[in-house]
Amino acid sequence: MSRIVDPRNVRPIDLQPGDVMVRTVALHILENPAAPGKPQAVRHEGKLVYRMYVCDWPGAQLSADGVPQGCRLYDGGEQPVGPSIFPVVGYAEMGPDEG
Repeated sequence: MSRIVDPRNVRPIDLQPGDVMVRTVALHILENPAAPGKPQAVRHEGKLVYRMYVCDWPGAQLSADGVPQGCRLYDGGEQPVGPSIFPVVGYAEMGPDEG
């Protein structure tokens, strides 16, 4: 029988066949804080730039400035995973933040 286990608190010895570990993947389109007035997106070579984070599930939170609270995922390299998780990223031709 499958069960959802908390990946932060489960001990390796307690894992069982069929266990499911769930986390939230958040994608944040970066804003340029120096832009006056309406929020402006950060762009690199004309593309919107994003960062991805792994957050708690349930209960993903945002900081006061709107950034997901979690561990940042590096999404660079030849085949970024962002477009496979969030297809709109590929359609919008966004790029991962490499910084």
